[in-house]
Amino acid sequence: MPYQEVKKPAFYLPILDYMNGTGGLWNPSDSIDTNYYYSFRNADLRSMHLLNPEKINMIHDWGGDNNSGVNWDIFLRSGEHDSTQLSWSEIKSNNENYIYVFILGHNFNQYNDGSQIKFNLQMTENDREDASVVWEDADEIVEVYNYDASNKLSSLHGVSVFKAKFDSLTAIKGFRYQFICNVPPSQTNATLLKIGSISLCTKYTPPHNPDLSLTMSKQFDGISKTTTRGGKTLSNKQFDGVPMWATAPSWVSTEYDLFNPNNGYEHVGDYKKRRTMGRRNWVMNFSYLSNAQLMPEYETIYESIHYANDDIMRSDSFISKFINRTQASHIPFIFQPDSSNDAIDTFSICRLNQEEVAFIQTAPSMYSCELNIQETW
Repeated sequence: MPYQEVKKPAFYLPILDYMNGTGGLWNPSDSIDTNYYYSFRNADLRSMHLLNPEKINMIHDWGGDNNSGVNWDIFLRSGEHDSTQLSWSEIKSNNENYIYVFILGHNFNQYNDGSQIKFNLQMTENDREDASVVWEDADEIVEVYNYDASNKLSSLHGVSVFKAKFDSLTAIKGFRYQFICNVPPSQTNATLLKIGSISLCTKYTPPHNPDLSLTMSKQFDGISKTTTRGGKTLSNKQFDGVPMWATAPSWVSTEYDLFNPNNGYEHVGDYKKRRTMGRRNWVMNFSYLSNAQLMPEYETIYESIHYANDDIMRSDSFISKFINRTQASHIPFIFQPDSSNDAIDTFSICRLNQEEVAFIQTAPSMYSCELNIQETW
């Protein structure tokens, strides 16, 4: 299904962007050294966990002798007066028991000597200050795109997506990004790893398709025109679409790292001319949303109902899983126009292009709402 038609869409809400926006994260560069790997303390990596794949995050050095690796640890805040944790029910997707992991703008399959970069995601129930931090692997990993779940390898540069299940954890207090080189450093030229963003996302799928009447458009807001006194039209272009990511155009996977002089630089021009232009926009309306589909049973945070199964954090409703996690236009998300179509070029990073989301009651306990979705970078 290669067409970019809108059917029942999916919204992927970045967990760590939301927690960062609420002040719930420690500075990631203050991670803890543990066991065989070491945590990478580099200010240039502080935003790797946020949904901004234009930025190039680089790892220049590897430790160890065999299957050498680098860890990137992100802890939730802990302390007597400023402590937080997540439960699996708060971050899992609304219609399936997984979170989604988007690795954007990477060069995991870059080296000519047979070396490859493995990526693994772990979580912990321990606080950052605990004497011993035990990291747990996922209970299950399933490939979505360009990710071998058994070997944790990507066969192409650019984009990899998988979904993971950690439902055996009772409290989640930290996340570990684990990068492993399968060849000892003395035998490889694996000295530069590039990543745009690794985003952990909750998938929200609405209960049904939007109304048949919807609008899709291409916006060229980076181009301005003026007419001279003599009637001549002058055009100026500031930008014409999504900027290039670290290794390729956005949402493109290729055997080349296009910005590596030793592996693909000569193909940059070919890929630039074939990338999509303009900014994608969608305007759609959802009707016949029941009160349970639209809102949580409890939207307050009083202590007596704080751990209710249907509060603002645990509810699978539209407001809980989508509106609250994006704060309208503030936090970006990944949009998929048709949740049954996993073709990677249909995905886009978007924001709501509206400061207010109105919920119109059309019948007792039935509502409708309009979404104006705009591709962003």
